[in-house]
Amino acid sequence: MRKVLARVGLVLFGLGLSAILVEAILQVGALYVRRQGDEIGSWASGGALRVLSLGDSNTYGLHLKNRKLAYPAVLESLWNRRFPEQPIEVINAGVPGTNSSKLLNEFPALLQTFQPDVVTIMIGVNDFWTEPDPIRPPDTEKPEEAFSWWSHSRLYRLFYMLIRALQQPKVEIEFADPEGYRPNRGAVRYGEEVFDLGWTHRSSEPVADWESMLSKNCKALVDQARANGVVLILMTYAWQFDTYLAASHWVRNTAHSTGAPLLDLQPVFQPLCEREGCDDLYFPSNHPTVKGHRLIANALLLRLMSLIGE
Repeated sequence: MRKVLARVGLVLFGLGLSAILVEAILQVGALYVRRQGDEIGSWASGGALRVLSLGDSNTYGLHLKNRKLAYPAVLESLWNRRFPEQPIEVINAGVPGTNSSKLLNEFPALLQTFQPDVVTIMIGVNDFWTEPDPIRPPDTEKPEEAFSWWSHSRLYRLFYMLIRALQQPKVEIEFADPEGYRPNRGAVRYGEEVFDLGWTHRSSEPVADWESMLSKNCKALVDQARANGVVLILMTYAWQFDTYLAASHWVRNTAHSTGAPLLDLQPVFQPLCEREGCDDLYFPSNHPTVKGHRLIANALLLRLMSLIGE
């Protein structure tokens, strides 16, 4: 019995020592990347960089025949063709009709479930016509154990990604007609997890301070991302008129006041509209067409490259 216990102990010691050595190697790699000045140092943990794209119908890909033509999927394809040795995984969790308060309330759970390295957010225009959700108080307790392991252990990340690859859960988006007036139980489903990102149409005229609420919610999103070690990129809308213009203005101001990375799409789309017109960039509903989404994806590719230091 003593020999058996000794052998078991020796095996466990060897496994533990191997785990420590692998963890040390991965941590040294991450430290090297951080010293190179890259903002997204966690990439050295191995595997694909995970990007979580959040927003409304403009991120979801409304009116497209295939959501693989929406900018998150196009970004993944463009990046992985350009940098096959350093792949990224882009998850499209945009829900038509959602607003910034809905997103803010679900944001901690989204981070916990998807554990992204980078989050992109294009939000705001629906704050004008939807009822805001009461903002739940932020959780002041320590992060859950799983997220703490994710933040500190590179080896845990590798195991997590291997398990996730074996399970292969799919992101499913549920929503009603985003132009309807009935409450919508829009949701993101991921395995057994469900995130409520639907909307309720305002029963009265839009409140006068929807822009300030949008700005406040965006700032809270930036703060939560930073607290969890996640890089958050705020994005303005491609359409630069009406309520879209107002929402983009406040998102842009929030990025400037917080120092959050910003992808401003106005300088990308406006010159093309002035030279060639916008008909092939937007649907009549003002949502990006296939060409518009590809333009957004290319701009986001360059923004990511600037953050990573490619």
